Amino acid sequence: QVFILKVAGPNPAGVTVANGLLVLFGSGETGAVGKAIHRKVFQFLGERDQRMAVLETPAGFQPNSEIVANEVADVFRKSLGEFVTSVAVIPARKKGTEFSPDNPIILEPLKQASYIFLGPGSPTYAKSQLEKSLALGMILDRWKNGAVVALSSAAALAAGDYTLPVYEIYKAGSDLYWDSGLKLTSHIGLNLTIVTHWNNLEGGKDLDTNRCFMGKDRFSRLEKLLPVGEMILGIDEHTAVIIDPAAEVLTVWGKDSGWLSVNGTETELKNGAVYDMNFQKKSGNYFSIGVTEKDLKETVSENELPESIRALLAKRKITRDKGLFDEADETRKSLLKLGYEVRDEKSGQKVYIN
Repeated sequence: QVFILKVAGPNPAGVTVANGLLVLFGSGETGAVGKAIHRKVFQFLGERDQRMAVLETPAGFQPNSEIVANEVADVFRKSLGEFVTSVAVIPARKKGTEFSPDNPIILEPLKQASYIFLGPGSPTYAKSQLEKSLALGMILDRWKNGAVVALSSAAALAAGDYTLPVYEIYKAGSDLYWDSGLKLTSHIGLNLTIVTHWNNLEGGKDLDTNRCFMGKDRFSRLEKLLPVGEMILGIDEHTAVIIDPAAEVLTVWGKDSGWLSVNGTETELKNGAVYDMNFQKKSGNYFSIGVTEKDLKETVSENELPESIRALLAKRKITRDKGLFDEADETRKSLLKLGYEVRDEKSGQKVYIN
């Protein structure tokens, strides 16, 4: 199956050709896989001293949007601190307030940001607050000048030609429709609609929540509401599509796959493969440090871990040193349930994010 994407070319008239990566997460941007992907992006860039900006905007309607954004920021501070110099949380929550995405004072950290992140929330809210905003203009300017733009879940849904109204349809029972999107990808010559949570299984055996909670049947009807030939980029959970517009290539990193769907016909973007900007497979290993499932477990130094985890590790070491192996194994199991795998290697006890 060959798709010819509607692209404007490598440097089309009127298109801002970005020099920074675009990282689109299907979900899991702060989980074990997400951390591994962020780390691989930093390694790929070969640069440390990254200055991060995390925007609250997609979840700005929630009373706890500050907490949500700071939880993301803490992941970068604690788990990726070897790459990140500073992390600024920008409270750009709602237009017409002091925390507006048009307020230049709160947006000041964006001027120096080299890694910009927007994540969970409502895709239609994110679109309505960012559309024609000062914040979006500053993000585009930083992206054009080499900054990484990383979008997950709701923010990624809002970035394409059309935005899926997930809350309105799935939670409130609205009739099927699409909202207009921010058309962020059009700035790199890609005209497509982005759908995250492509392989979601939260509904279990009784409720199909595939295709971002829509279910395959409902999504097939939604797809027919798009213009004929509209390209949908689906992204599986705990997976990211990495686009390098400067080099005109992209790849998939993470646990599963990316997907292209046009008029109901799907094709898989395989994990680790490299594609051109028409989504045609390329030879070579441009993204040679890409993440596959076998290398998702990343070692982490103990001083980066929460105090409670360090205490459990110390307990396990003491019991092992005393020969109390059953007790040590119980502690190991407790750590595993919390997401940390302990391995006994020649150099000593090693901890992996599971």
